[in-house]
Amino acid sequence: MALGPARIPRIRHVREHHPNATVTGVDPNLAELEQAGLRPGIRTGRLVLALPHPLTVAGMRTTVRTLRDNLLDHGAASRVGAVVALPVTAHLTGG
Repeated sequence: MALGPARIPRIRHVREHHPNATVTGVDPNLAELEQAGLRPGIRTGRLVLALPHPLTVAGMRTTVRTLRDNLLDHGAASRVGAVVALPVTAHLTGG
């Protein structure tokens, strides 16, 4: 629900990532990995520290910001209600 129109992730993945895979500054996936602390030549200790990044406050902040941008930047503001209503409803029904 929070990814926006299907064409947007497709453009990002197929048009931006595939032809530019592993090209620093161009591949959007590399930028996300670098934000998590994963860089070429990383040592094992740093890798172990970087893996739980999505569960940290900084990782969650990045995820929430990305979801917000996907919802608002692509004319999907009506999805905000659905994204909020789903977990609220699940919580209220016992879950």
